[in-house]
This record gives sequence, C-alpha cells and structure tokens, in this order.
Amino acid sequence: MELSHHPPPSSASSGNVDVLISHIQKDREFADFLADALKKEGIHCELGDPKKADAQRVLDCKVLVQVLSEEAAVDHHLQDEVSLAYISNKAVFPVGLKYYGKIASRLSPGMKLMLAKINWTFFVTKEHESEHLPGLISGIKFEIDSFKSRQEELARLEGTYRINFSRMTSKTESANSEGDSENIDFWDRHFANQTEVSWNDFRERFVSDYGERLKEQFGDENDDRTKWITHLIYQDIFELRKHIARNVYDRFCGTTDVAYNRRDIFCNRMTEYAVAYLAMKEVFSMDSSVRLTAVRNLDSFHTSGVRHMLLTLIRDQDPNMRAVAALALGRTGTNDFRVIDSLIKALKDEDRLVREATCISLGKLKVMKAIGLLLEVWRNEPIKDVRQAAEKALNLMGGKDAEKAIKVTQVLNSEIQKLKMAKKA
Repeated sequence: MELSHHPPPSSASSGNVDVLISHIQKDREFADFLADALKKEGIHCELGDPKKADAQRVLDCKVLVQVLSEEAAVDHHLQDEVSLAYISNKAVFPVGLKYYGKIASRLSPGMKLMLAKINWTFFVTKEHESEHLPGLISGIKFEIDSFKSRQEELARLEGTYRINFSRMTSKTESANSEGDSENIDFWDRHFANQTEVSWNDFRERFVSDYGERLKEQFGDENDDRTKWITHLIYQDIFELRKHIARNVYDRFCGTTDVAYNRRDIFCNRMTEYAVAYLAMKEVFSMDSSVRLTAVRNLDSFHTSGVRHMLLTLIRDQDPNMRAVAALALGRTGTNDFRVIDSLIKALKDEDRLVREATCISLGKLKVMKAIGLLLEVWRNEPIKDVRQAAEKALNLMGGKDAEKAIKVTQVLNSEIQKLKMAKKA
C-alpha cells in the first residue's frame, strides 16, 4: 500500500468537496491510501477528522466514504456522520476493512440499515486493493456526476415520503422483485376490493408477511424492533385510526420506481421510514456530536421524508427534540396543513423553548390563521422570551390583520402604563 502523508484535517471545508473520507485514527493509513487513489483520478477529496464528527463537511460534500473496521463500527462520531449524510441525501459508500459479518455484528440496528449493502466495498486482503478499488472509484465518480440530477429527482419526488430509498434495497432484492411473477400489492393480496380494513387485521397480515424479513434487517432477536415498527405504522402512518383506509395506504406507498415492483412496496417504504426516523433521532439527540451544525442548517433538510419525520418529532417525549422540530418545520417554507396544525398545537406545549420556537416558525411561514393565537400568547404568556417571540412572529407576518392586532395591543399597553403613572402621581 503506497501512500503519501496528508496534512491533519481541518474542521473547515475548502469548498466544493467531492468526497469526504470518514475514519478513525487507527485506520488513517488506509484513509491516506484511498485519498491518494481518488486524487489520482482527479477527484477532489478530503480526510475527515478522526477525533470528532465533521458535520459541516458532511453537508458540503457530494459523497461520504466511511472507512469501517471493527473498532470504527462502534465509533459514535462516525455514526453521527452517516446519520447526517443519510437525512441530507448524500451518497454513502461504506468501505470495510473486515468482512461484513464481523463489522455488522458491532453496528447498531439503525447504522446497519443506513449502510445498506448495495454500496459496500471490502479491502480485507492485499489483493483487494487492485481488485476492488476500480469498482469503488467508478461508483464514486457516478455519484459525483449524478449529484445534480439526484437533487432534481428529490424535487420531483416532493409530496412523497422518500429518503434514500434506492440505497436501502440490495441488488439481489431488486432483481428478485423484478423476476417475481406475482407482482401483487400487499393490500390487494389480503384485502382485495376492500376500501377499509381494521388495524388489527392489517397488523396481523403485515407481521405474517414481513416479520422474518424485519427481524433479519434490524437484527431483532426478541421482536422488539418489529413491535416498534408496527407501532410506528399505527401511530405515524395511520394516525392511531382503528380502521385503515386504502387511500391513506396508497398515499404512503406513492409511485413505484422502474427498478421495483409493487409486491413489497409498503414494507420497503416502511423500512425506509423507520431508518429515516432513527437517523433523525441520532442527528438531533442531545448527545449527538453533529446536532449544533444540523440545527444551524435546518433548511438543508426540506425533503418530504424529512418533513414527515419532523411532524413525528414535534410530538417526541424529549422537549429539546420538539423544539428542534418546531424550528425546522418553520424553515421548510411549506404551508402544508399538517405542518400548520402541528405548529398550532405546539403553541400549547408545556416547554417554553418549544413554544418560543413555534411562534417564530408560524411567523416565518406567515400562517395568518394563527394571528389570534399568537396575539393571545403575546398578551398572556408569563415568560418574557415567549411573549417576545410571539410579537416577532406577528411582525414577520405583516398584513393588515397582524398590523391591526399589534396596534391595538400597543395602544392598550400605552393606556395601562399611563394609568399606572397617574396613580403614582
């Protein structure tokens, strides 16, 4: 392995980076080797910091290459980086320095799913350097060249729940799906000609069809993850309804890619949704090493899939997570009725930071139906910071109704102050 010494990585990106190589210090020699190989191909790449997560450079790059040894598989910073790359729709190439079985046994369930095997490349023996490197470089070049078209594809998919779905399914699974003569949708297999079914029937058939597959994907020995996914379906997708409507099911499934048939589309979409949920939780948790950068770049995460995750996280048990979700929804620029309803409900949140973030978001989105509610917060909220946020929201909205509400309140405040001064005199 011939390599040159690369200078210590900087936390600041030099701009327009094609590839960021994420690694731990123990694997630095291989990271240098890979960086040299990519640079010889004219690819602008940089090494990540082996001691901490390079959040901003993950957002700035087109492709994240993650060097994974058994030790790296349990590194929290690397997990944060791949989670951030996942929710920002970056192409991720896991590079294994050991075979998959040894690495996968140490990966968390969410990490294992995010690092879908479709893009894995292994460098376990000396021979692999010459055998596998050309294919890795070719794949990276393809992703760099298709970066712009991938962003355009995300815009085209606006309105669906997709996040990185093409990276979620293995080539074998795709090929098997295409060759399956029984291309029959899950609903049509079990509930043909029915427009509504009970949740209990739906859950029973779903677990019967896909329980074993979910156990394998999530490394679930005790059914805990399978139960969690069925609860996620019930709570997030079907909104705790006792009866499931076919049109709600179809809306979640969306359109089918050419590479996939309809037979397993609901399970595929649900797996994708679950992984995105885990990634969002990882990125925005209090102990995340990329959380602050992610919060500063909330407007980078405006795909429909992420927006749907935010609608879930605004109901999370963690008030910090709810506050982040409230801020992020305001920066999506979307006046979707689900976004507006979720924010209006959050005005009554028990946590003051959530209420403050919600006020600002309603103002940025110019939700005129919330003027009366914001006026009530401005006048009656006991915490000053929240009152000021409500006032700022009203000013951000503009328009006759907001201006009138502000003026009336200001006049009343002025008269009250005059009366107070008169009594003192």
